[in-house]
Amino acid sequence: LLLLDEPTAGVAPALAYTIFERIAELRDAGLTFLIVEHRLEILFAFVDYLYVMHLGKVIASGTPAEIERNAFVREVYFGE
Repeated sequence: LLLLDEPTAGVAPALAYTIFERIAELRDAGLTFLIVEHRLEILFAFVDYLYVMHLGKVIASGTPAEIERNAFVREVYFGE
């Protein structure tokens, strides 16, 4: 298990995707990750399952598709 706390903080979007491409390669090789990340659009492209937190509490969990459809997550993170 590898814990990554905001691995893309402060990096350009293109580099952030490169970082997650490498993480995905390691995941596919059998490594498990626990990632804290605020860039949901990147997570949606690379992860299998998410827990979404707001104000210190888990407000949703599921696959990227399930999280993307969650109205409360959309309101909190995307202002919709």
